[in-house]
Amino acid sequence: MSTLLDIESLTVDLVVGGGSRTVVHDVDLSIGAGESLGLIGESGSGKSMSVRAIARLLPRGARTGGRITFDGRDVLGFDAKAMRAYRTEGIAMIF
Repeated sequence: MSTLLDIESLTVDLVVGGGSRTVVHDVDLSIGAGESLGLIGESGSGKSMSVRAIARLLPRGARTGGRITFDGRDVLGFDAKAMRAYRTEGIAMIF
């Protein structure tokens, strides 16, 4: 099965009180076509922020590092039209 969603070294930093705080650090994962993934963990462990980064739905001022590719294309480089298609046809998330 080929990889559909590939995440390498995902890091998310949020601006907090004039400084920054790393809330997701160095996450790697790959999901093949037709596969599902569930994230489990303690409250505050970065599950929602990881998913928000994958969907590019982070709060204003958040910084994302690493690489997110979907079907071989760089998600962080998608324009508005490509992002809409990615969110409506490519991925699904339940928060």
